[in-house]
Amino acid sequence: VWRFAGIIGDHLDKTGLWPELRAAGAAALVCAERTGDPRRTAEALRGLARVHAGLRDYGTAIELMAAAMPLFVEVDDQQSLARQHLGSAWLRATAGRPAAAALHADRTLSISRRDARPDDVAAVLNGVGWFEARQGRFEAAIGHCREALGILSGLGMRRAQADTWDTLGFVNRRLGRYREALASYRRALALHREFGNRAAEAATLRSIASVTRSHDVPTARKALDEAVEILRELGHPAAGRMVPVADSQRP
Repeated sequence: VWRFAGIIGDHLDKTGLWPELRAAGAAALVCAERTGDPRRTAEALRGLARVHAGLRDYGTAIELMAAAMPLFVEVDDQQSLARQHLGSAWLRATAGRPAAAALHADRTLSISRRDARPDDVAAVLNGVGWFEARQGRFEAAIGHCREALGILSGLGMRRAQADTWDTLGFVNRRLGRYREALASYRRALALHREFGNRAAEAATLRSIASVTRSHDVPTARKALDEAVEILRELGHPAAGRMVPVADSQRP
């Protein structure tokens, strides 16, 4: 059960089957705890925390992350520990606790630069860049995202670049650089489509609509309509809430 949940998790996540993903994660945690293996239990806790974060149940996600952290320390898994700190930073920032988030972000970079593989360092750099943008530290965010893209490009990891292009779009949008933001989002969109990440494709289309709605209504309307269609296919509840927004873009 523990292995099966890990195998199907990526598919369930990409296709937006979040209730099924939560059920798989809960079953994995129960079975991992029965084994008495701290690593399996920690990974199951981390996976379930990610699901609850995706469902915007941030309180539960924070609790699960906190429970996993000492287990990764116990098995001396520095790579996973860095990811835990990064996830904790994101959750606390989203929950309106920026001071606690900053501590976790700093700890993430410290661990990853010392112990992680290059692709994991890139993932951490992207995550920290997004967090920094949320805190208004835009130049630092851009620097970390560019460093991440450099690493991923050198490794030939095209799929992993999509998230960093999304982050750069977010940073440039916050800076009012709408042309650069749109270019970044379009790079991310192309990669999401190339690798079939439908949920991420919909999220990026919504970002494109937000960037263009004030000066390019046809582009905004098209992007939002496409996002709604994808979310309907995935059975996501946000699709129904977005229909009035899409209609509001019509002349």
